[in-house]
Parts: sequence; C-alpha cells; structure tokens
Amino acid sequence: MIGLIIPGMIAFTSCSDLPQQQISEAEAAIASAQSAGAQTYVPESYFALEDSMKSTMSTITEQEGKFFKSYDESIAKLEAVKSQAAEVALQAEMKKQEIKTNITNMITEVKSSIAESKQLIAEAPKGKDGAPALLAMTGELDALEISLTESNSLLETNELQASLEKATVAKDKAVQINTELKEIMSKYKSAKI
Repeated sequence: MIGLIIPGMIAFTSCSDLPQQQISEAEAAIASAQSAGAQTYVPESYFALEDSMKSTMSTITEQEGKFFKSYDESIAKLEAVKSQAAEVALQAEMKKQEIKTNITNMITEVKSSIAESKQLIAEAPKGKDGAPALLAMTGELDALEISLTESNSLLETNELQASLEKATVAKDKAVQINTELKEIMSKYKSAKI
C-alpha cells in the first residue's frame, strides 16, 4: 500500500498547474501599456515587450507537453513581463508628456512670431505694390491663428500626432512670413538712409 502512495505523491507534487493568474496579470499589464499608447510613442520598447511575452508563452507551452511540469521559470518570466510592461507604459506616458510640452512651446513660439509679424506689417510701407502683399500676409497670419486654435484643441483631446503636425506646419509658415517681413523692413530702412 505504501508503495502505491509514494509514487502517487511524487506524480502529484511534480505536476504543477498552469500559471493562469500570472498569465492574465501579464496580459493585463501589456494591455495597459498598449492603452498608454506604447505602440505609437515607444514602439521599440512595446515590441520588445510583446517578444518577451511570446517567449514566455512558448516556455509555458513547452512545459505543458512534459509529464513533470514545472512553471517556476515561467512564473518568474511572467513577473518580469509585468514589470517590463509597467516600465513601457511609463515610457509612453513620459514620451506623450514630452510631445505635449513640445507642442505647447511651439504654439507659444508661433503666437509670438505672429504678433511680431503683425507689428512689422503695421510698420511696413503701404505703397501701391506693397499693400496687396501685406494684405495677403495678414490673411495668412489669420489662417495660422486658426490653425493654432485647431492644434490646441487636438492637444486637449490627446490627438498628439495631429496636433504636432498642425503646430509644425504653422511654425514653418510663421517663420517664413516673419523672415519675409524682416527682409522687406530691412530693404525699406536701408532705402530711407
């Protein structure tokens, strides 16, 4: 009778249960990183995270095929995946904050450039050749202000890529207009001398 109990005890203690709770926790941590925007904002880290999970699941599948299963190594790997997922989510949040700061700074720069350009337009000579060009520039500056409002609205709704694109285009155009106006004013002032 004892001869039957001991092998049964060995078989029972050697077969571990699938670490389903740890798998679910790791999957939830990955989903959290994904909802933080990791695929978009830190894609290399996110894909490395996915690779770690695939590797871990492969190890688990390997163990399922064995008679004497031991999921200790897999459980440790799942815990590492959870930690990695938390780090990736944090990286994504930090990258989003960095982009938000860049957009906010860019919007401020463009507003300043628009204000300077409007001041230059007010000071510019309004001869028959210059007036239409200055009017066109004023219209472009008004359009830039609308674009900045749209960029800011997109920023507030966390549509960061679209907001960044609008702000970048507005900045480039504002710099172009401002440069043109400075050249006009420089020519005007040197002609007066």
